[in-house]
Amino acid sequence: MNTAIKTKNNLSNFMSTVIFCIQLSWTSSCLYTLIRLAAYILNSMLPFVSLFASRFLINILVHSEHLAHPFRNAIFLLLLISVVVLLRGIINNILQYAQNIHNEQMNNKIQISLMEKSMTVDMEFFDSPDYIDAMQAVSMDSMALPNIVWNIFAGLSSIISFLSAFFILGIENWIYPIILTIGAFPSAILSHRYIELLYKLKLSHINEERKMSYIQSVTNNKLFASDIRLFSLREYLIIRYQNIWTHLIVGRKVLLKRHLIAILFVSLIPEVLSLIILIVITRGIIDGVSTVGDYTLYAGLLATLVGSLAYAISSVARIYEDKLKVDTIKKFESRKKSVLDEGQKTLEGEINVEFKNVSFSYPKTNHCVLNNLSFKIKSKEKICLIGINGAGKSTIIKLLLRFYDVTEGQILINGVDIKEYNINSLRKNFSTFFQEYDNYAFTMRENVIISDLEYTDCQDKRVLEALKKVDALNILQKSDKGLDTPILRLFDINGLELSGGEAQKIALSRAVYRTCKCIIFDEPSSTLDPISELNLFESMKDLLKDKSALFTSHRLSIVHLSDRILLLNNGCITESGSHRELMELNGEYAKLYTLQASKYEV
Repeated sequence: MNTAIKTKNNLSNFMSTVIFCIQLSWTSSCLYTLIRLAAYILNSMLPFVSLFASRFLINILVHSEHLAHPFRNAIFLLLLISVVVLLRGIINNILQYAQNIHNEQMNNKIQISLMEKSMTVDMEFFDSPDYIDAMQAVSMDSMALPNIVWNIFAGLSSIISFLSAFFILGIENWIYPIILTIGAFPSAILSHRYIELLYKLKLSHINEERKMSYIQSVTNNKLFASDIRLFSLREYLIIRYQNIWTHLIVGRKVLLKRHLIAILFVSLIPEVLSLIILIVITRGIIDGVSTVGDYTLYAGLLATLVGSLAYAISSVARIYEDKLKVDTIKKFESRKKSVLDEGQKTLEGEINVEFKNVSFSYPKTNHCVLNNLSFKIKSKEKICLIGINGAGKSTIIKLLLRFYDVTEGQILINGVDIKEYNINSLRKNFSTFFQEYDNYAFTMRENVIISDLEYTDCQDKRVLEALKKVDALNILQKSDKGLDTPILRLFDINGLELSGGEAQKIALSRAVYRTCKCIIFDEPSSTLDPISELNLFESMKDLLKDKSALFTSHRLSIVHLSDRILLLNNGCITESGSHRELMELNGEYAKLYTLQASKYEV
């Protein structure tokens, strides 16, 4: 009973995958789907026209002296065979064209779907090795979807050929096609079994596959190029890569060898049965029961039946193999979000923020990053968060932007839980320079305006103003292309390779360019030289005049821009007040500030 249920479920899952891929094919292009389907059906039927024409042609040639107009009939049959060959050539050329374009369209649709998924999943997934493994598997398996469509069409064509050959051969003797069909099943069962085992083995090693890809990326990455040469890492990385590969290939080699040994024997069964049937038919011709043309017909039918059945079984096996890959893709796409965009309210007007008894632990961890945290940020107030690494400063920013949801407590804006606001509406009110940042291999202009693509008025003027505010105008002088200068040299030899400070300035200009009511700077001067830092802070005074602001920094020179300072320690606020108040308190903040200030004394 359990076996029957399992078989039923497997069949149901198999058909679900086939339907899923046919829908993908149809939505990508209904025209090319129909063209390919028609081409495969025609290709499966035309060979039988040639077989029968060849049968009659041979019989005419053998018995020409007993027939009327043998030459004319022979020429007609030759022309018919030639037309079939010509038609098949035309159909195959059309099919090749349709298949190439259709596959491109399907691949495009698949890649866009996966890109959208990657850009909408919760941020927590990027902290999970399991999710990164899944992304790697999906990247490798995404090509399976067009392959399944191809295998479905090819399998359908083979099934039509098989059924036609089965019926025609059965007219002579029903035992022939039945025996051949039964003889082909051991090979199909073995192929199915080993395909499943190989794929499961591959999935179990996906982490090692990803390690190999990572090592490859390290050898090609400019960031590591200096270390590799200085520390002579070439041999170390090659050996590390080779050791992983050796471990992977051993398991695959054992499994493939077993498959080879098993399949060598069972794959001969249909060929042996075909030989026996042809011997019987040959005997019939010698005894005068059949004609020479019959031999040509039945030899062709046997070859077609065995070949089409083998191909149909192979197609089903490949579909099953790809089904496992599609299951991986479907599982990836079905991942549920925990940060849900269910809010109906639009955030407008002034922004007053309140963290109310907020506690937070990152998913799948037991460490409490924030512990019963409470504080307020009034409209247009400037707050500076101070604390050692791991104190929870960046986590507060992530929670405010709803990259994560709080574990306990609430975050309120204007007295309303931020979960009640539409996420886009919430985030549009904020601009952020993130501690972990990178620039895009786009133009200088695009690197800045990408933070506010909806605002198109006086675009270049606003870009130049943003660059000026972060002391980055001098970067433009390095190229005569101005704002059209490419950043990085990934795609253009004339692109700008920026220093760490210059790269940070471009990222800062992006945050400054965005129209918002609250701006957040997470370590905004970490790689700036003292002059650039001073210029940045001077320009910020004017920039922040009508905005709320939230700073985090280890360099306490920024505290003079803030109205209030919050000192974080182990996820809690231990001191709060203005710079003067905290210095008079002579607590932990005063010690940190005095320690940093002493470094600049002579």
